[in-house]
Amino acid sequence: MKKMLSIPLDDDEIVELYRILIDKDPDGALEFLQKHVKGYARDLLEGG
Repeated sequence: MKKMLSIPLDDDEIVELYRILIDKDPDGALEFLQKHVKGYARDLLEGG
């Protein structure tokens, strides 16, 4: 079953994400995911 994951980001966070994509920064990407996605993903797995 597919589930939707929406991550609310402010302007600065969008710029940070764009920088990570442009720079192909794996360390920055991991840090960004841990900061912004970890809790949402956990909630989905726990039945959210």
